[in-house]
Amino acid sequence: MKIGIFGGSFDPIHVAHLLLAQKAAEQYKLDQVHFVVAYFPPHRSAKSLTNGKLRLELVQRAVEGNPLFVADDRELRRAGTSYTLDTLESFGKEDELFFLLGADSLFAFEFWYEPAEILKRATILVGSRPPHRHEDVEKQAQRLMEKFGGRIEVFNFPWLNISSTSVREEIQSGGSARYQLTEPVRALIEERGMYR
Repeated sequence: MKIGIFGGSFDPIHVAHLLLAQKAAEQYKLDQVHFVVAYFPPHRSAKSLTNGKLRLELVQRAVEGNPLFVADDRELRRAGTSYTLDTLESFGKEDELFFLLGADSLFAFEFWYEPAEILKRATILVGSRPPHRHEDVEKQAQRLMEKFGGRIEVFNFPWLNISSTSVREEIQSGGSARYQLTEPVRALIEERGMYR
């Protein structure tokens, strides 16, 4: 199987995450995309992170009805800091793995834990979007492949200027974030009083 892996804190998951995953699945003929909810991403403060079970529940709500998408709790079950290489190694060797990234993450990729090993285990698919120019993302992908080997593919997807941070801030300031989240996700956030 061709499996896409989209890791993140998803705090909360929003429509730009879903759109990137859908476009990657279509362009690279993926059989599934796993939204892997991080237990504790290395770049986030534990104090600022919403409970993992709640974040997983938001992802489950977001992917309902799309047979390509899987809400994946393997990092939550493993606990500890969520390193990409550990997650890739938890998938079967018989599957062809594709790791999904936003363009901003590609520029930090060489500072991740074991980038060369990640590239041995999976093809990196990078959704190119502003503020990064497509040409700059392509150049960075080329530079990383020359440095570490492996395969990095850059693809375009319709740009939406939405981030989990901006969604949390909007809700904290009394907004609804309607249309930035799927309706089931928005309803659950409201029901639970999250991000207030």
